[in-house]
Parts: sequence; C-alpha cells; structure tokens
Amino acid sequence: MEPMFNANQDNPSVETTLEQNIPVVDQEAKIRQQRRQQRGLRWVLGGAALLVFSFGLNFVLYLAGADLAVPMYVLTSVGALSAIKGMVDIFGI
Repeated sequence: MEPMFNANQDNPSVETTLEQNIPVVDQEAKIRQQRRQQRGLRWVLGGAALLVFSFGLNFVLYLAGADLAVPMYVLTSVGALSAIKGMVDIFGI
C-alpha cells in the first residue's frame, strides 16, 4: 500500500512564509530579552544600593545606640528581594 501523504513532498509557499517570518520573530525576541536584562540590571543595582545604604544606616544607628530592628530587617529585606527580582529578570526564569 502507498501512503496517502508523501512526506518527501515540499510545499514551497509554506517554506518561504516561514523563512520570511523567522528573522522578524527572532529579532523581536532578542529585543524583548535585551530590555528584560536591562530592567533586571537596574533592579539588581538598586537592590545592592539599598543593601549598602542599610548597612551604613545600621552602623550609624549602632554607634548612636538606637534601635536597629526596623531599618535592619525592612531595608535589608527590600534590598535582597529587589536583587533577587533583578536576577530573575536577567536569567529569564
């Protein structure tokens, strides 16, 4: 018996349509990924800056003998979460 569909038969109209659309889709995906990486880098840098600010503030408050609980936990948590969010954007998870 002969197969009803010949797998070796090519459809040129489908081939040319796919070839024309692949570069556009690929370029859009690269642009989208690049924007996501730039946004992620900003989040990581902002989170790192917040962590450094938190460290400095905690050091000054420690020397002054003030309460450390709120600045230490709140600023550190927000800074760490910002850095993690940025890494997620960069790596595309």
